[in-house]
Amino acid sequence: MKRVFISAYVVFLIAGFLWFLFQVDNENVLAYWGGVVSAFGGVIYFAAIYTFYRVPRTPKNLWSFGSTIYVGLIMVLTSLYSNPIPAHYVALGYASVNIFFWDRYVNWYSAYSEEEFALEEGSKMPEGYLSDLENKSHLISELLKQKAVWIFYRGNWCPFCMAQVQEMRDNYKEISALGADVIFIGSQSDEKNFSLSQKFNIEAKFLTDKNHQYVKNIGLLDEGGLPLGLEVLGYDKDVYRPAVLVTDERGIIQYLDITDNYRIRPEPQEFLTILKGL
Repeated sequence: MKRVFISAYVVFLIAGFLWFLFQVDNENVLAYWGGVVSAFGGVIYFAAIYTFYRVPRTPKNLWSFGSTIYVGLIMVLTSLYSNPIPAHYVALGYASVNIFFWDRYVNWYSAYSEEEFALEEGSKMPEGYLSDLENKSHLISELLKQKAVWIFYRGNWCPFCMAQVQEMRDNYKEISALGADVIFIGSQSDEKNFSLSQKFNIEAKFLTDKNHQYVKNIGLLDEGGLPLGLEVLGYDKDVYRPAVLVTDERGIIQYLDITDNYRIRPEPQEFLTILKGL
């Protein structure tokens, strides 16, 4: 359901933005400008997170972008009050539906439901297998011989994941100086993981769970989490719920953050403080 929603919403925004721009070109009235402004709030947000607003965390309510959508509705209502012709009700319908969709994106799509996890602070990292970029299989216990920061992420297509990897690169030297590994676990192919490792050029481990069984066992599998249509780019429709863990030399989880909102990742200082304490 969510994977259909997000793809449909992006199409809805772009189509509406272009259609109302066309209408403004034919009839320069406030109602159509309201439609443009309503669509622009969402369009600029989705464009921004892939370009100039590359951040690993956002405000929870995204009010700075969402307020534009409400301004668009007010413009449409103002126009209809002074000139209530039937054609302008199209703009009213669009702006009203857009507010509903935006609310669903912020408060439903972005959020994860409560789940039971096999991970908890103070317990040992569960045993299992993960594969490296050379397709070699590794027992989890082999990776627990020194301190480590574990990052489960959705994939190269997710702008918040990429911003988080960038942030980890910026903090890599400090993490390494504290005697800890950095381990990224993504649901994508080895080729895409290799591309990611080359892009950020850090001496971290990029691992995959070939059949998603380990990630499913620990409760971090987000089945059908890939936005509809991205399969054509070679991504698996099942992705991983973003999470950050810190384990000590015994494999005990000393820090655990399993996000309840994919737009909000933990601040590095949180787990750096734990590492320093170890």
